[in-house]
Amino acid sequence: MLRAHYYAFAKADFGRSLASLEEAIAIDSEFALAHSSLGALFLIRLTAQAMPAHDAAPLARRHAQRALEIDASLPEAHSTLGSIAAMYDYDWAEADRRFRLAFAQQIPSVDVRLTRANFYLAHAARGREAVADMEQAVAEDPLSWGASWALAVSYRSVGRDAEADTRYAQLADVGPWSAVPAVVLSGNYLARDQIHEALAFAETAYAKNPVLPAGIGQLAGMQARTGNHERSQALVNQLLPGTTFGAPFGLALYYLASGDLDRCADWLEKAIEQRDPWVSFLLNVGNIGGRVMWSHPRWPRLAQLMNVTPERPMT
Repeated sequence: MLRAHYYAFAKADFGRSLASLEEAIAIDSEFALAHSSLGALFLIRLTAQAMPAHDAAPLARRHAQRALEIDASLPEAHSTLGSIAAMYDYDWAEADRRFRLAFAQQIPSVDVRLTRANFYLAHAARGREAVADMEQAVAEDPLSWGASWALAVSYRSVGRDAEADTRYAQLADVGPWSAVPAVVLSGNYLARDQIHEALAFAETAYAKNPVLPAGIGQLAGMQARTGNHERSQALVNQLLPGTTFGAPFGLALYYLASGDLDRCADWLEKAIEQRDPWVSFLLNVGNIGGRVMWSHPRWPRLAQLMNVTPERPMT
């Protein structure tokens, strides 16, 4: 039952999930998995650009830590803390420690394993490990949207682009998160100069979720790239002045698609300040056409801000 809460995306779904978990805790304050699930719920909200990371991450951390006060070995809670260490703190050593604790006593659930691949291994140049685990996870639970997503991310991190994009395309057809792989596909197709496909996926992403900053920025960039500057500017105006959570990353995608990598880097720095996890999916995994930034003069500075080495081996 609690598994569904990990994937609450829409505002109404989040409210229902939050209410049911709070009710479970009110009934049994020592229900460790409910506390942990509440932490995971806030982690998912910031990943969806639906809640500022500086608000969501402390809540996710607090609830995961409360779960560990009740059950010090709970894999789900260590997994949430490992994800926060990676995506919010950029503390990769702590992320590794937390995920080791999550795996210490037994092979944990598919949810814990996909979280490790999605938020840590694929970002930390350990993509081969992520691929092996996620291929097994998908074999065990082929209907898991999250495991399929994490496998696509893992494939991308090791340069198995065709396999990644095939899986992203399948995910873009189903579920409340379907706008996300559509954004990714748009950037990946654009990086291969397949403009028609890139524009089509940008339109799809925006139609599925017109308030997702990444989707707005990607479509704005594609409109500019294809000469529709009036619509492009109208979309950009939705993100300006660029202070709300997610807007800097959306503007970075706009400039990336438009071919202005210097302005893209400016906005990526602001997105890093916001601790927007999409930045790492772009830069460390190499999604949404992000690999082009590895050869840009600003890349060492961006890598330093995320505490990663400038070399991004696809291994």
